[in-house]
Amino acid sequence: MIDYIVKSSLLLFVFYLLYTLSQKGNNLQFNRYFLLLSILFSLLLPLVHFDLAHAYMINIPNNLQFVDTDNVKAMTSNVSGEIRTTGNVDYKGLIGFLYTLVSVALAVRFSLNLVRLIYKIRNGHCLKHKGYNLVLLEYQVNIHSFMNTIFLGVNDRDKQFDNDLIDHELTHLKQFHAVDLIFIEIVQIFYWFNPLIYLFKSAIKINREFLADAGVDISSDGLKGYSDKIINYAFSNNPINLASGFNHSIIKKRIIMLKARRDKKMKMNKLFIMVVVVISTIFAIPSFSVGEPDSNITQKEAIKAIKQINQKVQFHNGSIAVLLTYTENTRYNYDTFVYITELISNFGHSTVPAMEIAQIVFFTSRECDLFNEIAPLIFLHNSGPNDVYVDLAKEASRARTDSEIARVKQQIEQYKKESEYTSIDEALKNQ
Repeated sequence: MIDYIVKSSLLLFVFYLLYTLSQKGNNLQFNRYFLLLSILFSLLLPLVHFDLAHAYMINIPNNLQFVDTDNVKAMTSNVSGEIRTTGNVDYKGLIGFLYTLVSVALAVRFSLNLVRLIYKIRNGHCLKHKGYNLVLLEYQVNIHSFMNTIFLGVNDRDKQFDNDLIDHELTHLKQFHAVDLIFIEIVQIFYWFNPLIYLFKSAIKINREFLADAGVDISSDGLKGYSDKIINYAFSNNPINLASGFNHSIIKKRIIMLKARRDKKMKMNKLFIMVVVVISTIFAIPSFSVGEPDSNITQKEAIKAIKQINQKVQFHNGSIAVLLTYTENTRYNYDTFVYITELISNFGHSTVPAMEIAQIVFFTSRECDLFNEIAPLIFLHNSGPNDVYVDLAKEASRARTDSEIARVKQQIEQYKKESEYTSIDEALKNQ
């Protein structure tokens, strides 16, 4: 999860930096779709696995040899099972609870805002204006819009409708700006802890107001009059976040934009730079990993568990030291190294093939639950070659597609049926 958060945050940062550096010379519609697609790509791209490193993976030799100096039968104390640490605060559980609490609160707020808008539509006096709904409310509120409806308060309904302000809100409706707000509100529900989301949200809101202002037919002589109108309406706050309205916090930027010359074409050099940077980011970000991968236990917990096992046993300490080194120098499959440590510490045989599988796990640069099913197969057989299980581990390390993974799982089930024992506990009792 941390890996995903860091990757998506880096993408969001790169896209937002590109947006801020290239605003001048970009048309407003481009800005709108660039902001929306930037968020979408940043959230989805880290979920895509670009196996760029696979072509450079170390080939695992077929003739791995391990010198096993621990040929004496190991202790038979059963330390198998899940490693648990006691006396520690469950920070993951606490963080998960707080995340869920805030997300639920934001989801409730989002739902209530939708309900309030629907309530206003049903209880207001509805008229038709240029194919859209015009709802007249019985209380004072500044003009705003949502989806296909414009809302007017009592302060506006008793006087002639201002065409400029109506046209401003009609532009919101025609260009479906409410979809932008709904999208960013939903993203915020799940990604509220990332400050970059709020920067994108602010940029989206400002740009959509620029678009709505651009949709109003204003002559040079009427620019001051229109600016005065939006200033007068700005200081009546719109209570519903999902609706489009006149917000005083962005009025200054809107007036500056009204006076500025809007370029309709984007400079090709800026477009080229943006494309190059974005494509480079797309291929670079998913190809590295940071933070803790998704595993049953953390690296610190795995190291502690292996050291505890090593202190309890009198044999196989050399092999366990190798497993500890693997755990300290990898970022994946910590639980597998702990499991293999438990297996070789409890059995007096098959240490060599178990260590061969451990080396395969070490050279696998991703999480793979299949190893936890393959490793115990060695100890469920008292006779027969163990090379088949080592070869199966190699196949699991290379499995990427669903069909390849399914083939490995099918082979695991076949070996389980052919095994002498049905479980590790049964194998321990009969060794």
